[in-house]
Amino acid sequence: MYEEPERNYSAGLTYQYRPFKAFSFDGFYSYSQSNSFPSFFEDKAKLHNYILSLSARDFIAWSEIYTHSLGLRPNYSIINTNTWHLSLNFAFGVSFSRYSSQSSKRLTWSLITGQIIDYELHEHEKGSISGIFVSPGLQVHFNFYKDFIFGLNPHVHYFRPGADAEILNSVPVWPEFINLSIMIGKKL
Repeated sequence: MYEEPERNYSAGLTYQYRPFKAFSFDGFYSYSQSNSFPSFFEDKAKLHNYILSLSARDFIAWSEIYTHSLGLRPNYSIINTNTWHLSLNFAFGVSFSRYSSQSSKRLTWSLITGQIIDYELHEHEKGSISGIFVSPGLQVHFNFYKDFIFGLNPHVHYFRPGADAEILNSVPVWPEFINLSIMIGKKL
């Protein structure tokens, strides 16, 4: 069976304004993507052979989502020394996403071998969605050479679509995720 790693990652830019020693604001932009489609999805012959090589217990469902987020993250510092920084934060903002999904509608398989012998796929769904998000988390970083920062920012991203959002029937593609960001920065 063909196994291809999912293409999942995120990247972003952040600017932090610190009006007080224990309180700061981060303005940020982030891009994240998740893509589980096989790289040969557009090649119908390869896709057909791949699906027929699956067994009855394999569920055919692929999705991809590309999300752009713009937001504000207030931070409250618990530890703020010249070397270490630990803060709680709660981000909020807007997200714009483009998605695509494909799943099986009907599978017929051999009772003896368990191999799929016939199938029908749902219509390939494509669309876009926008809405608001909230993202609680924490931030820990280490200061070195006075002006450089290395740290981690784990957070959970909860998304709520706008009122005009389309609801998908096949594969859930809401841009909700758990993320661990690695921070590398320089104090200005």
